[in-house]
Amino acid sequence: MLASGEFKGNVFGTHMQIQGVEMEHFRRWLTLFEAHVRRLFQPEVAEQFMAAARRIAASLQYGYFGRTEII
Repeated sequence: MLASGEFKGNVFGTHMQIQGVEMEHFRRWLTLFEAHVRRLFQPEVAEQFMAAARRIAASLQYGYFGRTEII
């Protein structure tokens, strides 16, 4: 998001190795993430972060459960 170019990795593949993930984990993570981005960034930037976070969460949910929940 901040275009540092430092991140190199496979987010999806790395997360798919974690066992025991449940839908509630996504809700909790997004709640915590949103609280922090709204505290740290201007509303427009925070919303961009949240849009990206929701896309990532949806992709991971599909990988784990074969479906996504509206979050």
